[in-house]
Order: sequence, then C-alpha cells, then structure tokens
Amino acid sequence: PDEITPLMERCGLRTLLKVGVEGVVSGVEEAVNELHGEAWQAWVELNYRFGQEPSLYGASEHLLYVGEKPV
Repeated sequence: PDEITPLMERCGLRTLLKVGVEGVVSGVEEAVNELHGEAWQAWVELNYRFGQEPSLYGASEHLLYVGEKPV
C-alpha cells in the first residue's frame, strides 16, 4: 500500500483519494447484503471511514487509488 502513491505521483498524477475496499466486509458479505435503510447507510459510512485509515489498508482485499492528471 505504501508504494502506490509515490508510483502514481511519479507518473504525473495528483492523489485525490486512497481507500481500502472490502476490508471489514470480507467474510460477512451475505449478512451485509441483507441490510437495508439506516442499517445499510451506517454500514456504508463505517466501512468508508475504516477504508480511509492507512493502518487498515493491509486488511483490505483491494485498495482504490483516485488521482487526477494536471492540465
């Protein structure tokens, strides 16, 4: 995870966001898919907040990098 930002920035991108994806969801997808309404929204917010924590990137199945090319 630590190598992604320097690699992308060497390619000329400006980092906008890095977020761990499917970190705390791993192993409980079926239960999460049954959530609705406020419970679903609370789960989304919690997962997103955890996903932004650099110390938890390694616990994620995927890491999403969002960058932009300067004009």
